[in-house]
This record gives sequence, C-alpha cells and structure tokens, in this order.
Amino acid sequence: MSSRRQRGVALISILLIVAMVTALMYHLMTRQAIVVAQTRQVIRGDQSLSYALGAEAYARQILFDDWNRPAGRALDTLTEAWAVPSVPFDIEAGTLELSIEDLDRRFNLNSLGGQDVTKNLTRLKALLGTLGLDPVIAETWRDWIDSDADATGFGAEDATYLVATPPFRTANQLAASTSELEPLRLLDADQLARLLPYVATLPTTTLKINVNTADAPTLESLSPRIAPGQAQSLVESDRHYEDASALVAEVPELSDGVDAMTVVSSFFEIHARAEIDGFRTELTSVIYRDPATGRMTLVSRDFGKRLASVVETQQQAEAAAKESTN
Repeated sequence: MSSRRQRGVALISILLIVAMVTALMYHLMTRQAIVVAQTRQVIRGDQSLSYALGAEAYARQILFDDWNRPAGRALDTLTEAWAVPSVPFDIEAGTLELSIEDLDRRFNLNSLGGQDVTKNLTRLKALLGTLGLDPVIAETWRDWIDSDADATGFGAEDATYLVATPPFRTANQLAASTSELEPLRLLDADQLARLLPYVATLPTTTLKINVNTADAPTLESLSPRIAPGQAQSLVESDRHYEDASALVAEVPELSDGVDAMTVVSSFFEIHARAEIDGFRTELTSVIYRDPATGRMTLVSRDFGKRLASVVETQQQAEAAAKESTN
C-alpha cells in the first residue's frame, strides 16, 4: 500500500472518530439539557406548591384570628379582614395571590338530602328561576343525591342514566363537588357558569345562609315574598345583623326563610395561586371553622381549578389601555 493511500485511510479514520465523538457529545449535551430542564421544572413546581400551601396556612390563620375576636366570633361580614381581597405578594421570580370566600353565602345543594327537603327544594327552584334557569333542575338534583331509587316529579333515577352514552348510575349520596352537575347534562356551559357562583356542596344537609354576606339571588330564594329590588338594596347596604330576627324586623318579607338564616359562617373556600418563573400551582381548599372552638378542619383540596389572576388581569388591562392610546 502506497504512503499516499495510507495517509488517506488514516485521515478518513480520524474524520470518522471526530464525527462519532461529536455525535456522542451532542447526545450527552442534549440529555444534560433535558435533565437540567426537568430538574428545574421539579424544583420550581415544588416551590410553587410550597408557596400555595403556605398561603393556605396563612389564610387559616386569618380565619382563626377573626374567630378569636369577640366581634368576629359573633358574626361574619364582608368588611372583615378575611373577606378583603389581598394585594398579590411578590416572591422570588414570581407572585403569590390569595383570596378567601364565604361558602355559607351560597345555597347548599346537599340540603336537598336533609329533613327540610320540601322547603329547600322550593328554595332551590326559586334560585334557579331568579337566574333564568329551569326550576326542574332542582327535582333532578334531589334524585341525584337522595338515597332512594324513586324519581321525584320531573326528576330522574337509574332508568334515565343507564341508557345514556356512556351509561352511569345515580349517585344516591351527598355530592362532593358542584362538578357533579355536569354529567346530568341539564345545563350548558354558559348556564352552568351562571349558577356556580351561587351554589356549593357542603358536607352537611342543613341550609344556613349568612345574610350578612349572601348575594341578592340567594337572599331571594329564602322567601317568595321578597322582591328583587329589596334583595338588591339589602346587598348594597352595610350589613352587620347580629341575628336573623334583626334582619326580619327590618325586612319582614324574609320571615319565611328565618329557619335557613345565619349570621356566622363555618365553611370557607381558600384560593391560592403561586407562579414562579412560569411554573404555576393553583390551589382551592375548603375549610370548616368550628363556630364553638375556632378549630380549622380541611374538607378538600383541589389543584384542578383555573383561578383568575389579579396580576394577569391588570397586565391585560394595561396592555389594552396602551394599545388604545396608540
């Protein structure tokens, strides 16, 4: 073999080795970048989760501090510290948002599984009618959570749902979430969005609506004698009623609903939203606060709800204002 040919073979061998080493280095660097990105995602995800859980703990402390005050223990209103929206917290490479909502201002859908089912069925029908929704939904919901297999009025039991696609059975127990309204297919997306702000599924069969915090449609559902204008005027007033009788003395049209009224709230929904470097954790927690001891009990945690961001809303408003000026 000539020396020129030997040099050519050696050069090709070197080029092949360089190509193989380059490909190997590229593969290693790519894998390293993926591992770094995965590690970063895990770390940021864990950080945002820790911040969200920390916000929940902070909210629980706010609720306990409110109960610990004699005035706060006697009644709950929308002017108390827990009800005032907090300014988003600036955290490292991100923001933390927190809000607390009184669930006793809403209609408890599980109250149709209790002893006062007849009264509460009528009240739920009134709420649905006020919202422009079909009152028949109330009868269907009653059959969904009651323990028997007998259809009520225009309600439905297994015979209706087993022929659906896909088929399913009636729950026949108290609902754990308002999402159980969806498989019933009684409401479209817009109608469901209209109803959800006024209803809750609390782990109790009693109906106790805080008249100091409830919205007008919920107040209207308490009694057929109260006019929409009266309920709206009541909502717009400075409500600090010490008991239901004080409200009834001022608005006698609500006397039919005194058995379902309260001025102290026990169930609260905590919304926490933590975002760090683009990684987000959204947490919705339901808390029961014992009115006698102030003890906090976690009822549920939900990481699947999309929470509106105050920061994003403000940024979008600023961007829209800037675009309009240009």
